[in-house]
Amino acid sequence: MLLAQGFVKDGDSWYVKNREWFPDALNENSIAIIYERDANGKPTDLGFCSKTEFSELYTDSDKYKSGQIIYLDANKIPMNQVISATKCASGEFVFSQKVRF
Repeated sequence: MLLAQGFVKDGDSWYVKNREWFPDALNENSIAIIYERDANGKPTDLGFCSKTEFSELYTDSDKYKSGQIIYLDANKIPMNQVISATKCASGEFVFSQKVRF
């Protein structure tokens, strides 16, 4: 599943391809972020952050569009479920996913 999403394995750890911005390996505390997808829906730009950081920065996209800021609790996101989220500080729309390693 991680390989299909565009992550790369190095030894026993998984990384995003863009290690300049995300040099550390993903872990059980990571929330994967899909910044862009190609025309077929395959992720082309990936990143990640900690569950704590995610819960402090990202809001429910539908509620954000209607002017409500309701931060998402990363611990309540089901494993491997892709959700839409908006980075509150910038209004950047992304898809996020809690992944199992």
